[in-house]
Amino acid sequence: SLDSNKIDFIFPNAFEDLTSLENLFISNNKLEFLHENLFTKNPKFKSFWVDYNKIEELKSGIFRNNLNLELISFAHNRLKNIQVNFGDFQRLFHANFERNFGNCSVKYDGFMKGEEERGVALTEFQEGLNKMCKV
Repeated sequence: SLDSNKIDFIFPNAFEDLTSLENLFISNNKLEFLHENLFTKNPKFKSFWVDYNKIEELKSGIFRNNLNLELISFAHNRLKNIQVNFGDFQRLFHANFERNFGNCSVKYDGFMKGEEERGVALTEFQEGLNKMCKV
């Protein structure tokens, strides 16, 4: 947990030696940007909480090697552009983009959904992101 530490920048290779990293809590900081290659060396990465920051954009490759991704929360940021295709993450069961500036206020909750229903819901969630969270 790196919550509430006034962090305003994370170097692109900051977590590359942490190959067993599964969960990261970095909420309540001053982050404006997350490098696209930040988690490419973390194949076991499952959950990421980065609420209450100032992040405006998510590049397409930020979770490129994170097929085990289950939960993400970007609530209370300044997101305007999300390039990630979350439909690729079949294990994802919770994604929160609530309370961002502009129209980006989308939440996906697949806790009770079966495999097939989750795939459909992820597609709908992605459509909502594409519609509401891009400038």
